[in-house]
Amino acid sequence: MSALPALHDLLPPAHILLITETQNKKRVFEQATLLMENISGLSRTELFRQFMQRERQGSTSIGFYGAIPHIHTDIKAPLCVLTRLKKPIQYDADKAPTSSVKTLFFLIAPEKDRQGHLHLLAIFSRLLADETLMQRINDADSAERIHRDISGWEQRHQQLLTNLCSDS
Repeated sequence: MSALPALHDLLPPAHILLITETQNKKRVFEQATLLMENISGLSRTELFRQFMQRERQGSTSIGFYGAIPHIHTDIKAPLCVLTRLKKPIQYDADKAPTSSVKTLFFLIAPEKDRQGHLHLLAIFSRLLADETLMQRINDADSAERIHRDISGWEQRHQQLLTNLCSDS
């Protein structure tokens, strides 16, 4: 397993998308994959197809008004985009109304680093479960502020992150 990047490196402000208009799930995925294409050069059409295929296998909504859409592909390092919506969207039609989502961590993990992928899912789950952090993210007016809030959370929870990512 390769070393995981720090959260503040994995989620710089350029990887944080604030969506102000009410959207549906498909449109949010389209916008996130467009940003991922702009960051990485990977095809947004292919990324969108892979993310939607993954969703058909099972929802990535985890509660706490959050979801972690994630896929594996042939990349060298993880790529993440955080998408924060102004208003929650209905994420899973068959689970209404319990599947409203407002914050999404889109993750592309290297095919060869399954353990790192699982560690990042665990970290993002912890972020989404932190009510104080999520309130700060929901109240944020810029990607820079969200980045600072996540960086601060990362500093305060360094021991937790070390424990989550240890190979015990």
